[in-house]
Amino acid sequence: MSLNFQNTIRELECTNEELTVDVTRLRCEVEEYKKEIQEWCKKERERVSIVESNAILQSKLSQASTESTKKQAEIVRLNGEVGKLRGELERIRLGSVINQPSEALSITVSQLQSALNLERENVKEILKGKESVTKENLDLKRQVKELETIVKRRVKSGNNLPFVSETPMGTHDNKLRESLEHKNKELEQQIVSYQAELSKNQDKIMDMQAKYDHDIICLEQQLKKVQQENSTLKQSLDENIPKSARRLNSASSMSNAASVKEDAHLLATIRGLKLELGTRDKEIMRLNKELEDTKKTNRRLQKEREKALTTNKARGNSH
Repeated sequence: MSLNFQNTIRELECTNEELTVDVTRLRCEVEEYKKEIQEWCKKERERVSIVESNAILQSKLSQASTESTKKQAEIVRLNGEVGKLRGELERIRLGSVINQPSEALSITVSQLQSALNLERENVKEILKGKESVTKENLDLKRQVKELETIVKRRVKSGNNLPFVSETPMGTHDNKLRESLEHKNKELEQQIVSYQAELSKNQDKIMDMQAKYDHDIICLEQQLKKVQQENSTLKQSLDENIPKSARRLNSASSMSNAASVKEDAHLLATIRGLKLELGTRDKEIMRLNKELEDTKKTNRRLQKEREKALTTNKARGNSH
């Protein structure tokens, strides 16, 4: 009896443990189900929100499509107006192109020619000044060499004189030596003065060179401006010639003699303008060539100036 009771207790304890394990497992499953339900609810809310957002976006897209249709119609209308205005503008521009640019270009080219003539005069003045300064430099160098030769001879003759302080002849030699030293100092001062004069002349050459470079830069800028105006005029004429040709053909088909005469005159005027543009191009090429020649002269002057500076520095170091 007691043994059966103990067996029953053991079975109940085993059953209790199994039930405890099952309860724990079921609780874990319940927690997992709760998490799955929460995730599903969250996804459902997101889906509903997306559906609502899509509805709003569809509404906005419909409104945008309506506005786009209206804008397209407005653009078509405005393009028509722009076409009309362009036609009027081309007619006005054609008249202004024929009358104004040629005169403006002529004035600009004449201004360039005047500037180039002025620049040529400046170059001549610079060359004259350079020749004068070169002559002065050569003369000063010659004088410096002569003075150096005289100084060397006198110093040499002074060193070779006998020196006897106790005799009247020695006193005379001392006086002669003092006189030679005094003259030597005077000659050295003259050399310094001549070198200062050389430096002054070189500064003058540098100032003229700077002015010459500035004038060249201004002339290049004016040439670029004329070339741009020339290019613009060519483009405008090239755009207007086909329109004038179409007007001429239309006038012929309509047998409008007055319009044909007017368009023929217009085409002849445009051809004349193109010939004039060709002449202007040749003039610009000539100006460019003269500008290059001027630059070459400028470079030659600069090399000669640098050579003179190098020579003077070498002479200064030798002293």
